[in-house]
Formats: sequence, structure tokens, C-alpha cells
Amino acid sequence: MYYLVIMNLDVEKCIDKSKKDIYTATQSYNCLKDLPFGKKVFVRNIKIRCIADPGNIINATVYSG
Repeated sequence: MYYLVIMNLDVEKCIDKSKKDIYTATQSYNCLKDLPFGKKVFVRNIKIRCIADPGNIINATVYSG
């Protein structure tokens, strides 16, 4: 499983998960989601857009586990 994680008020928050590594830069996601995620292994950092504020690009981290 792959997890897309952002930092929100210094807390990691999983906003999307997928069985395949589908995450690439500049895609848009619902950054308001808060999905559970467990043990993780760092894969890479990317920059994404939030659907609620598409003009803003934020840092996200992709984990596997």
C-alpha cells in the first residue's frame, strides 16, 4: 500500500492511499481527508495541489508499507 501524506500543524496526515504507486507531482487531492496509516517506509517527496486551494502548491511525502 502507498500513502500520500502532508504535514498539518506539525502532524502527519494521510490524505490518500493506493495499492499502486500512482503519485506524481502537481496532481490535485482532497487535503481535508484524514485516513489512517501505519508502519511506513519513505519513498519520495513531491509537490501537490489541494482541491480546495488549487493555486497553492504544497509539499507531500509518499510512503509505502
